[in-house]
Amino acid sequence: MPTHSDKQLLIDIQKGNRKAMEQFFHRFAPYLFAVCLRYVPDHETARDLLHDSFLKIIMSAGSFEIDAGASESEANRSIKTWCARIAANVSINYLRERARIQFVDIDTAVCDNIPDDSIDAEQLSADRISAIIESLPDSYRSVFNLFAIEGYSHREISRMLGITERASATQYFRARAMLKKRILEYLKANR
Repeated sequence: MPTHSDKQLLIDIQKGNRKAMEQFFHRFAPYLFAVCLRYVPDHETARDLLHDSFLKIIMSAGSFEIDAGASESEANRSIKTWCARIAANVSINYLRERARIQFVDIDTAVCDNIPDDSIDAEQLSADRISAIIESLPDSYRSVFNLFAIEGYSHREISRMLGITERASATQYFRARAMLKKRILEYLKANR
């Protein structure tokens, strides 16, 4: 099968083309696996979530409306974003269903102090930063990923997770504080 754009693949998937489904899977699996790993750092569980994400993508492909006036690159970006949101939602639902996430509202929490030291991010590899993010508690990692990486607002996150906007902001604040602390500890230990 010749290489098609994401847009064409999705159109073919909407028509039930199995080869398009397979090509779509191979094209997006590495990216969506990384999305799942942002929320659930266990590789086996992330693979299961990737599978569930693709099932949901294929099952809901017919409901994705491709803007006829969009350029190929705009359509491809839109499809990639749509797929990433599905993978993120599947991962978050997994965590929520297993009650692995406990969110704390700012009214009931004393916020951690963020160390004042500045961080030179160029001293760390992307893999090291990812590993440190993966080491955050589930609730912190989920909100941090949704806000800082996926670009959701605290209002959207609160709806997705069934928490208040304040709780979302608190989790993000605490995630940043813990992330900064762990990065500083790593840099100090590896001088």
